[in-house]
Amino acid sequence: MNAIPGTVMANFGNQVLVQDVNNFRYRCPERNAINQLVAGDRVLIREERSQFDGDLKGSIVAKLPRKNELSRPNSQRKLCPVAANIDFILVIVSSLPTPQPELIDRYVVASESLGIAPILVLNKSDLLEENLQLKQSIRDLLSIYEKLDYTVVETSAKQHKTRNLKKVIKGKTSILVGQSGVGKSSLINELLNRKATAVGPLSKGIDKGTHTTTTAQLFNMEIDGSIIDSPGIREFDLWHISMQEVENSFKEFSPFIGKCRFRNCKHRAEPDCAIKEAVKTGIIAQRRLNSFHSITSP
Repeated sequence: MNAIPGTVMANFGNQVLVQDVNNFRYRCPERNAINQLVAGDRVLIREERSQFDGDLKGSIVAKLPRKNELSRPNSQRKLCPVAANIDFILVIVSSLPTPQPELIDRYVVASESLGIAPILVLNKSDLLEENLQLKQSIRDLLSIYEKLDYTVVETSAKQHKTRNLKKVIKGKTSILVGQSGVGKSSLINELLNRKATAVGPLSKGIDKGTHTTTTAQLFNMEIDGSIIDSPGIREFDLWHISMQEVENSFKEFSPFIGKCRFRNCKHRAEPDCAIKEAVKTGIIAQRRLNSFHSITSP
């Protein structure tokens, strides 16, 4: 029997859920020889002549090369992949809780370092009409990223206002990140039109559903495209990224890198710093330099 191409929807530890191009789903035992399968991985599987809790039963033959992977450190500070083959990282912010510029920049730096396009999504936009001062403050914050050619989209899950975001992510695989309380779950439900079936609890003897709140899961949208929900990703620890990588991830720094008097300039108190001079002239926002200092502080 020929191998069938498929996409990993979720990995529950000893069982991997795979979906093929015809939307058939397979429960496959994880193989030690093919480890660390995550949502978004492309694999080859073989079908077995049986069913398992409504899904077909299969076996994984091979894992195809990844174009990228998103990782986060575990309790031992070892980087572990949580999702793969991502087109967009959707950085979700909202009017409440108030957006944290440094946290936004951490998400953007992580995205840039992986070569994945970040999209800033302002959720709960309906609440801005209730506080005009807050509205202006958030618009001023997001305008910094718009000037850097980052895509900024407003949504409101409450008002079913997601059309513009759906246009941007159609046909792509996106993962949502953001601090607690930004409405990520509600936004996912709205993007899926509340009709997509979540990966249900595994039967007794397999997993007892213990991983359903922490495992990254991939969902297919009706408009074509996929969303990866990873509840464990709220913050990005950037300890594994060098200062040079962080510097290169601030795209407005690019014209000035290498033009400081000192080659190892940290853009703090050093004289003749090209980055600080660009801040003085308004080319670089002071807020972005502050984030850079915070991220690169020991």
